[in-house]
Order: sequence, then structure tokens, then C-alpha cells
Amino acid sequence: MSQIHYYFFGRIWPYKGLKYLLQAMPLIAERIPEVKLIIAGRGENIIQYFPNGYDEKRYEIINDFIPLEEVSNLFQRSTVTVLPYIEASQSGVAALSYGMGTLVVASEVGGLSEIIQHKKDGLLVPPCDVQSLADAIIYLLSDRDLQKRMQTAAVARCQEDLNWSNIAAHTTQVYYKELNMQNKY
Repeated sequence: MSQIHYYFFGRIWPYKGLKYLLQAMPLIAERIPEVKLIIAGRGENIIQYFPNGYDEKRYEIINDFIPLEEVSNLFQRSTVTVLPYIEASQSGVAALSYGMGTLVVASEVGGLSEIIQHKKDGLLVPPCDVQSLADAIIYLLSDRDLQKRMQTAAVARCQEDLNWSNIAAHTTQVYYKELNMQNKY
């Protein structure tokens, strides 16, 4: 059976909750033995998370700046991007994942719930909840039909709501509306 990849991408800092994703890995691997976590990004020394080393069959670690050409390849290899953040105002990784056709499981913090529509184009879990995080990843990785439905919704959402041209048009409308309101007084 071929490996199933899921992905942690971006700067590696404590607020991004990587430690919770690593705690969830044994629970995920118990249910999906062929799973592999790709951790890619620069930041903290990743080895501190693996004091006794790590199993290369279970983890692929790239603790460095990821060139643009490689970013696309890593997203294409992954079924799910995981954002186990403890806190966040927003995440460019979530929007990038959708643009790449990769599903998202994220903590319900900050603006992430504005990007991810729970059970429509991704899954949201309580922050720091290892069991809920593992369950959500298992749920998505185990159901190909669900993956396809959510992928279709995520790509459509990216093309509509998260499209820069549409965002600019909406922002312009808001300004015009505000200017018109001010001219009335």
C-alpha cells in the first residue's frame, strides 16, 4: 500500500502547535499505518521535538526555507495540510492549501474559521486538543469521497472568495458605499 501524506508547512514557531500534531501522530498511525507527516519550514530547531530521533518512514523533515518550486511539489504529495495553531489572526497557508487543492484541518482560532468552512471545505478542531486533531485527520484521510467533495468546495471557494480580483472588487464596493454614505450628510 502506498503512503498517505499529510503536511505541516510554514515557519516553525511554538504558537503554530506542532507539538500537538506530533502527539497526535501515534493515534493517526494506529488507524492508518501507511501515514507519513511532512514537516517543511524554517524556524525552531526541529530536532528538539524528537529528542530520541525520529522514524524516517513516518516523518519527512525539511527544516529550512522551501523554494517556490518545491512548495508546489510538497502540496501535491499531501492529502491534508494541518494547522494545529494555538493562536493566529489568519493564515496564508490555509488559502495556499486551497489554491493547491489540498484540504485543511485547523484549530478554530483567530481568523482561521473565516477561511475554513467546517465540514464543507475543511475541518476545524479545538486548539491544543490532540484527540480531536487526530480524529479529524483520520476522518479526512480515510474517506476518498469526502476528500473529493471537500476538495471541489475548497477549490471553488479559493476561486471565488479567496481570489484577489474578487477581494479587490469587494473592497472597492465597500469604499464606494462608505463614500456615498458620507456624501449624504
